[in-house]
Amino acid sequence: MANIDLPGILDLLLPPNRPLGSQRVSRVEHQERIQEFVDGLPYVGKEEVGEEVWCPICFVELEAIFQEYEEWRRNGKEGTEEEGKLLGVTKLAHCGHVYCRKE
Repeated sequence: MANIDLPGILDLLLPPNRPLGSQRVSRVEHQERIQEFVDGLPYVGKEEVGEEVWCPICFVELEAIFQEYEEWRRNGKEGTEEEGKLLGVTKLAHCGHVYCRKE
């Protein structure tokens, strides 16, 4: 599981152009930081999600999400790498919440 920097996450959530410590962050840099955090979220397998059944954001069954990701991998990862980033399930290390990667 990835090591998540909770204070760093909180910095990401500040509105753009607000001070982060002694520095100011542009809207573009703010978006890049958020994307970097999202891209760094780990992929987790069925054994790591516990009793979760649904993605709490989109309400799709996690089993269907796992199947979609496995099918993409089995078919030689057809499509773009960006499509692959949106498949599968992730779990936040600091709180244990489980989500599909699309959301």
